[in-house]
Parts: sequence; C-alpha cells; structure tokens
Amino acid sequence: MAKGSKGKRKAQEESNWARVRRKIEVSKGGRGREEPKRPKEEAKKKRKVEASLPDPSRVREAERAKLVAIDCEMVGVGAGGKESALARCSVVGGDGEVLYDAHVRPRERITDFRTRYSGVRARDLKTSAATLRDCQRAVADILDDKILVGHAVHHDLKVLLLSHPRHMTRDTATYPPLMRLTAAGKRRPRKLRDLAKQHLGLDIQEAEHSSVEDARAALFIYLKHRTAWESDVAARRHASRPRPQPPSTAEERPPTATEPETARTRTAKKRERRPSEASGG
Repeated sequence: MAKGSKGKRKAQEESNWARVRRKIEVSKGGRGREEPKRPKEEAKKKRKVEASLPDPSRVREAERAKLVAIDCEMVGVGAGGKESALARCSVVGGDGEVLYDAHVRPRERITDFRTRYSGVRARDLKTSAATLRDCQRAVADILDDKILVGHAVHHDLKVLLLSHPRHMTRDTATYPPLMRLTAAGKRRPRKLRDLAKQHLGLDIQEAEHSSVEDARAALFIYLKHRTAWESDVAARRHASRPRPQPPSTAEERPPTATEPETARTRTAKKRERRPSEASGG
C-alpha cells in the first residue's frame, strides 16, 4: 500500500516538474508552449496603435466634410471567374464614419466568389442585396463635389460604372511618396496592407478583406500625408495653368529701322504709292 502511494506521489512530482520546466524554457526562449497574451498587454498594444493614427479632428470640420473614402469588393464572373463584378461597396466620411455599406447583386452569373479575398459569400447576395443601379445612385450622390480617397480607386469606379474628376481624387496607390522604386528606377504601387502596416501600424487583410476597413486605412494614410499631398496638388495645378501672353502691338506700330518689313507693311506701302503714280501720269 505504501509502495503504491509512493509511486503515485513520484509520478505527480514528475508531472509538476515537467510543467515547471516548460515555464522555464518559455522564459529562456526555449521551445515550450507559449502562454497566451494577457488582456492588459493586448489593450496596451491597441492603445499604442490608436495613438499612432492621424486624428481627423485636427482637420477643420469644413475640410473633413469634403472628404470621402471608398473601397469595393469584387467577385468573378464569366469563364473561369476572370472578369470582375461589384459585390460590396463601402464609403466612409472624413471622420471614418460609415456613410454607405451594402452588398450588391451582380447582373451576371457568379463563377468565383473569391471569398478568401472579398469576404463575400452566396448568402450575402440574396434578396437583401442592392442592385447595381441603386448602388450607383447612392454612391454618386455621396461623391458629388467631394475629394475621393482610395487605393487603386480607378478599379472601384470602373465596377461602379462611375467617374470622378481627377483633380478631386487622392489615390494612395499612385501618390509618388507612397510608391516603391524598382531596380530600374521606376515607381510601382504598393499593397494597401503594407502601407497600413508601415504608416499606421495597423494589421489589415490578414484573412478576408473588409471594404470598410480598407476604406478607413486609405483615408488615414491620406490624412497622415495630407499637408504635403495637398501642397503637391496645388503646385501641379499652378504649373499646368497656361501663362497669359502680353498683347501683341506689332500691327499698331510701324517697323523700326532694325525690324524687317513684313508682307503686310510692304503691301500697305504699295497702296500708298499707287494714287500718287496715277496723278503724276
């Protein structure tokens, strides 16, 4: 009896020591099982990320009211799902608040939901989904006379069958300071996920994409670079304006001694000589 209890105690001690040893290995960077992060550490990390985000309230209210950001999710249609059709559209305002967010039912038959990237499933596009025309009208009203922010925003406008003035579009995919340089010295767009991580400290698109999250990320990236960005836009617009030419006075004055006669002045002199020649004959 005593022998059995002794063996049981020894096994318990070994299991206890195994747990302690795993903790020691974790503390020393060993291969032991990692303990889950504490809620306080997660909250601290979240506060740090939020503190790094640009504060929209620093932008004047009137200017924030002129800002909207958009992102769309697409599904595949046609043979092999290679063609894209709109399946979800999200628009946020200058404060990041959601102004519009709706799933859209494509006219064509869906051959690839692209759920891994779009986050769209068949159940999202049932009777509650908006039609393309309804979505177009709603988004067009929101975008009217607004500065539009997005990432590769021309793709979003293409599936919406909408257009927007170029001088009122801010695209984080084509703004030169946010692009990458190739070995040949050419600029190429970067992924929104990489820009959000570098400039905002945000982890996005880790699983399925969210059009609301992506629109906000593009907006916050723009706000972080807004001052320099708008200065560049103003400089380009100023440089592209045609310079006014001074009024020409060549026709109002006779040619000088060093100025060659033009065909017009020679013709005028001939006309002046003709009456005198006729009277002299």
